[in-house]
Amino acid sequence: MPVVGQTQGGLSRRAVGYALLAIIATAALLRIDAWLGTPVDTPLRADAARYYAAAHNLRFNGVYSTDLAALAGQRTPVPDAARNPGYPLFLMPFIGPVPTQSAVDRVVAAQVLISTSTVLFVYLLTARLLGRGWGLGAALLTALSPHLINANIYLLTETLFAFLLVLFAYVLARLGEPPRRSLLMIAGGLLGGAALVHPSAQHFILPWLLLLWLARPRALRWQATALALLGFALIFGPWVGRNLAAIGSTGDDQPIINTIHHGLYPEFMYNGRPESFGYPYRYDPHSPEIAADLPSVFAELYRRFTEEPWRHLHWFLVGKPIALWSWDTVQGAGDSFTYPVTDSPYYHHPGFQATHWLMRMLHWPLVTLGALGALLAWLPQTSQRWSPVHRLALRSVSLLVLFLTLVHIVGAPFPRYGTPLRPLLYLLAMVAPALLFARQKPTASSDQHVDWPAHMGSGHADDRRLV
Repeated sequence: MPVVGQTQGGLSRRAVGYALLAIIATAALLRIDAWLGTPVDTPLRADAARYYAAAHNLRFNGVYSTDLAALAGQRTPVPDAARNPGYPLFLMPFIGPVPTQSAVDRVVAAQVLISTSTVLFVYLLTARLLGRGWGLGAALLTALSPHLINANIYLLTETLFAFLLVLFAYVLARLGEPPRRSLLMIAGGLLGGAALVHPSAQHFILPWLLLLWLARPRALRWQATALALLGFALIFGPWVGRNLAAIGSTGDDQPIINTIHHGLYPEFMYNGRPESFGYPYRYDPHSPEIAADLPSVFAELYRRFTEEPWRHLHWFLVGKPIALWSWDTVQGAGDSFTYPVTDSPYYHHPGFQATHWLMRMLHWPLVTLGALGALLAWLPQTSQRWSPVHRLALRSVSLLVLFLTLVHIVGAPFPRYGTPLRPLLYLLAMVAPALLFARQKPTASSDQHVDWPAHMGSGHADDRRLV
């Protein structure tokens, strides 16, 4: 056990506290400066306009609909399920009867606060699993990420989605042994909330429940999975019920059709034409037939693999994962920007430019380390370093990142969709260095159980009990 008041690397708890405060302050300043110094050209466009319309129509018309014409008062909104309601529900308290810049500013201010809180929870989560020093590293990377900083300036789901995913993992890391029933339900509820914000997470409940089932002792499996499923159902279930009542089905297939359709084109180009980059489906004259329904888009997918199997196999197995985790946006203004901006501190401020250069230089090494960490979480030789509770949390993080990567490989791997996963990627990137560092430290005898983060000096020696 570590000396009281010490953490890994000989840093005192007070030093870690000061370092964490400095990281959080830096995160807040970068996010506030980016908000105040980055005017967005037409902030209510494309997806942002649809989310805003859904929030407006629900608040002022009592109908959940993404109809833009209804937002403009041109007609009565018709119920739809084109967007999951989590983000529109988040927007509702900040908007008024007429879209204004002040309403946009209120949303962005809230997102700045949420994004800064994400940095704190990344530290708390990583410190529990790996130790405080590694927690500071993951928090610093999260604080400096230009993609996470610039995500706040748009009325899009990335900031809220990232926060809920990190909070879900943090609650898992605090379950205790035996696990608290309330925390199992909260974890399921947070996953349900994340699924309401972004549909890519709504099917993760199935592999996660399987992981939870296999991780628990036989006598507790039914109870643990039932509680987690109940938490998920309490949050996500009303949306399914509403859809059955309003549109006669559990959801709208069109978003699934669109994401598969938009991801069909290798290198994001139609027939290799550079002018179609990012929007190849707009150049494909057969797009209306392809996107008519699910059988049509799957038929097109089968045809492409039949006619050019190696090209499409390479695109799906190599090109799409690289595209999803690449630095530059494909559909958007480039670099870490989604919609065009007229100015940004990243264009001229030395501090922003320095952190941008650092994070871009570290990008692919971090992605590689994150992939390695995701795999190490499953190896028996390494996973035994963690207590059962921490092993469940780490494997849940790994499974979540791998699952959402797979979802976007099947669909459209636009880099924007990888942004909410970056905080979890930074945690996973710490796993291999932490294991390597642990090999240099003396270990307990083979018959003595060691809760690894406590052994490494995270200060959480009670994690085997309720926490």
